[in-house]
Amino acid sequence: MNPKRHIAFLTDKLSIGGVGRVLVNFANELSFRGFRVDLVVGKGTGPYSELLSTQVKIFEIGTTNRLGALPKLAAYLLLNRPAVLATDRLRLNFLALDATRLTMSKAKVVMTAHVPLSMRLARISPSKRKKMAKRIKAYIPRNHSLIGVSKGVARDMVNSLGFPPEKTHVIYNPIITPKMLQMAGDPVDHPWFKEKTLPILLSAGRFYDQKDFPMLINAFEKVWKRQKCRLVILGEGKEKENIVKLVRQKGLSQFVFMPGFVINPYKFMAKANIFVLSSKWEGFGNVLAEAMALGTPVVSTDCQYGPNEILENGKYGPLVPVGDTEAMAKAIEEVLSAPLPKQLLRKGADRFGVEQSVRKFTKVLGWELD
Repeated sequence: MNPKRHIAFLTDKLSIGGVGRVLVNFANELSFRGFRVDLVVGKGTGPYSELLSTQVKIFEIGTTNRLGALPKLAAYLLLNRPAVLATDRLRLNFLALDATRLTMSKAKVVMTAHVPLSMRLARISPSKRKKMAKRIKAYIPRNHSLIGVSKGVARDMVNSLGFPPEKTHVIYNPIITPKMLQMAGDPVDHPWFKEKTLPILLSAGRFYDQKDFPMLINAFEKVWKRQKCRLVILGEGKEKENIVKLVRQKGLSQFVFMPGFVINPYKFMAKANIFVLSSKWEGFGNVLAEAMALGTPVVSTDCQYGPNEILENGKYGPLVPVGDTEAMAKAIEEVLSAPLPKQLLRKGADRFGVEQSVRKFTKVLGWELD
């Protein structure tokens, strides 16, 4: 294995969200292509570790808080000498840059933004925001490359935060993999999917404010009153109990199923009638690309950023205003009555294959895939 083709990914943990799955896809494909790939994590790796190639090495450093992590990350760099150190958030990017400077490492530091960073900064206090702006100005130019997972996120990095445009690139998340398509064929052990007597709407994501599942429940109620159907929501999160209560209050418990986090959401996607994204904002919107790749029609809010790019301004599925329950309900009904052909949806998802993303990623680093 070429020692120059050695990439380390630094992350808090292998989370159960979309970022965790993207990281697994990147690591596995790079490993398959002959790269040495290390996963440097602060905490436990979680259920997605089951999907990692056995060729990917995992290094746990116990924490990613700067004081505790800096000496351990520095020790990793001195012992392993990766050619690239890639991070997936600002805080870890600062840590990576400090560690490479401390060890005089020649590793190229790369940061990928999965969310619009200006929105994140807008949620903190003015004093913390001012401090963060100073750190960004001091640290960010030291990166070899900066990556936004959508054009919108990349524009936000440059226009709102002053990231150097010559170092900023757009690389869509590596969503479509042979393993994903294989997993989609697994059976779903639930009577709704066996009988399929009513249309099934599917959504997935963490139960947080961003995903706006209350809006989805309200839109589903409108559809259900006009046309009986069922709703499945995959995922976990702090607001899940509130959604369960809302469903109960509306008398819809028999028509809404929330099985929690599932390691294989694709078998649900492949068998649903529609996939619905109700988010207030996104960085990309992995689930839309996944559903399209499986031939499942989609409906999404026209939130910043990602869905508009993925659906090409409505070509591959309707986009409705954020928070508009009536528009969402009507879009769902329209798609139920006249779904787009599976072949068209799959073709639209070709842009999000793992090979395309990895090829762009390695090109940014100055390498060409064999």
